Formats: sequence, structure tokens, C-alpha cells
Amino acid sequence: MIRDAQTKGLKIYGETCPQYLFLTGDDIGMDLEGTKFCLQPAAARPRGAGGGVARLQNGTFQVFSSDHAPYRYDETGKLPKGDKTTFKDTANGVPGIELRVPLLFSEGVGKGRLDLNRFVALTATNHAKLYGSIRARARSRSAATPISRSGTPSAR
Repeated sequence: MIRDAQTKGLKIYGETCPQYLFLTGDDIGMDLEGTKFCLQPAAARPRGAGGGVARLQNGTFQVFSSDHAPYRYDETGKLPKGDKTTFKDTANGVPGIELRVPLLFSEGVGKGRLDLNRFVALTATNHAKLYGSIRARARSRSAATPISRSGTPSAR
């Protein structure tokens, strides 16, 4: 829909978030643990279906953002009814702001799907242009530091 409008010459901008590129229905369990990934629209596409990174490459999406929703995983947040919480009771949304840039760098630049200029545009420059933080003629400068460590994100 977004790309069709852009192809017709309409001034339409698109945004996506990490969960829509990197989570799939396979990642979400149907048990209480699955509520950690309760989001709308649901991450339902099968792994390998692609599309998301291609839309970052072809200009459908101008910005890579986060709809950061950092709920606690207890009765004060995601689980208002404790272990009796059902899907309809679960708070929607996932945290994402802290992993937004490292995920796109790893999966985009690191795997050769995006060049560094496109990465910087998607994560910083285009945001600034769209929200009027920099003039159109202003030149964006960035410094890139290679990421050489790996690991698994945790709450610790």
C-alpha cells in the first residue's frame, strides 16, 4: 500500500520497527511466556518470508524506529491477572529502543543487506529531516565504529 502510493507520486512516508523485521509467529509461544511478545499487528510472517529489509532497501520505509513499550513482566505490567492472564488481558507492545540500532546494524550492514549510508539515513538522518531537526541542505556526518562483540540481550 505504501509503495503503491509512492509509485503514484504521492508524498507518503513509511516506518517500521525491529519486531516487524526480526520476530515471527514462530518466536511467540502460546503459553504465558508468549505474552512477552504480544504486539499489534502481530509478528506472524514465517521466517525467511523477507520483505522488511527489502522495503528498507527500496525506499518504501524511510525510518527505522521503535514503538518502545517497556512493560514489567508482572501484575503491574504485562500480566494484570498474574498467571491467569489471557491474550485479551495482556498489555500490547514490546521494548525495542535499546536494540533498534544494534539489530539493524547486525542484520542490515553486517549481512550486506544495507550499506552504511542507508543505515545512517534510516536510523538518524531521515528522522531529523522528517521532523524538521535539520535543514534539507544540511549535511549529515556520522562516525561508525565496527561492532565486534556478540552476545544475547538480557535484563541483567
